Amino acid sequence: MKKVIYLRSNPIDPDPRVEKEVRALSKAGFDVTILAWDRDADKGNKGQLISEKKQIPIYYFSLKSNFGGGIKNIIKLARFQFYLLKKLLSLRNHYDIIHAADFDTVIPAYFMKVLYKKKLVYDIFDFYVDAFSVPKILIKPIKKIDLGIINRADAVILATENRLKQIMGSNPKFIEYIHNTPEVKTELTLSTLPKNRESITLGYVGVLQPGRLLEEILNVASRNPKIKITLAGFGPLEESIKEKSLKYENIVFLGKVDYSESLKINAESDIMFATYDPTIPNHAYSSPNKLYEAMLLSKPLIVCNGTGIDELINTEKIGFTIDYSEKSFENLLETILQDHHDLECMAKKSYALYQQRFSWSVMENRLIEMYKRL
Repeated sequence: MKKVIYLRSNPIDPDPRVEKEVRALSKAGFDVTILAWDRDADKGNKGQLISEKKQIPIYYFSLKSNFGGGIKNIIKLARFQFYLLKKLLSLRNHYDIIHAADFDTVIPAYFMKVLYKKKLVYDIFDFYVDAFSVPKILIKPIKKIDLGIINRADAVILATENRLKQIMGSNPKFIEYIHNTPEVKTELTLSTLPKNRESITLGYVGVLQPGRLLEEILNVASRNPKIKITLAGFGPLEESIKEKSLKYENIVFLGKVDYSESLKINAESDIMFATYDPTIPNHAYSSPNKLYEAMLLSKPLIVCNGTGIDELINTEKIGFTIDYSEKSFENLLETILQDHHDLECMAKKSYALYQQRFSWSVMENRLIEMYKRL
C-alpha cells in the first residue's frame, strides 16, 4: 500500500478540494496523512478527517494568522515552512508520496524529494504570484522557483485546462486536470425560478474577502428588499457582513458551515454568483467551486467578464455575465425580477453539462489513474 502525506496551509475546516482528493485516495487504498495550518490555533496538535469508516490523521501547526494577510504573514509563513520540513523529516519512513497543495507548501516537499527520493505531486490550486499580494521585487524569483519545481515534480495538477497558460515557461513531466467539481452521490431535484416571482434569492458560500463584489452586492440588497441573500464563510469581510445581516432582514449570514450545509444553502437559492475582479491576474484563470456547484444544483450562475469562466457561461448559456460593478449587478437583477423566462432553460443545460463533463466521478478517476503512474 502506497502512503501519501498531504500538505495544506489552512485548517481544512472546510476545504472541499482537499477533502475530496484525500477521500478519493483513501477509498482507492492509499494510506493518507495530512499536515495543515490551524490559523485559529484552537484545534490542538492533532485531528482527523473521516473517510467512510477510516480516520485520516491531521497534524496541525497551530499559529494564529489571518486569511488574506499577504506579506504581513510572511514571518508566520516561514515558521509554517519550518514546521512542514521538521514534520516531513520526522515522518519520512511513513510516506512514499508528498501531495503539496500550492506554492506555500511545496518547497519543504521538494527538499524531501531531493534528499530522500520521495515522489512529489504538486497540486496548484492557485498560481502563487498571480493569486497573492507578492511584493514586486519578489515576483520574478518566486516565479522562477515555482516553475523550476513544476519541472521537477513527478506530477502536476491544475484546476482547469486554461491554467496551462499561467505556467508558461515550465515543462512538467506529467499534468492532470482536476476541476473543482462537487462530490455528491445522490440525484438532486431540479429547482427553477417561476415566472413573475416578486423576489429573488441569492446564495454565496466561500471566502469573504475583497475582489469578489461582495460588499457591492450587499449594497444592492440593502436598497431592494426583493433581493434576498444568504451568505456563509469566513475571511476579512466577515465582521462587516455580520453587521449588515443584523441591520437588514433580507441579508442572512450563517458564519462558517460544513460542505453539506453549503450545498443546502445554494440549493435553496434561485441564482448563484461567482463575481471576481478581472483586474486580479489569477481571476483570469478562475475555476471556482461555485461554477460546478451551480451546474450540479441546476442554478444559473452570475460571473464577471474577463474572469476565465465567462466564456463557458456564454457558450453553454448556463448563466449571465456582467461587468465588475455594483450597477451592472443591480441592473441584471432588476431585469431578472421583471422576466424569468430564460432561467429554467439555463438550469437544465447546466445540470446536463455537469453530468457529461464535470462530475466528480470523472475527476476521481483522473486522480487515481495519475497516482497509479507514480
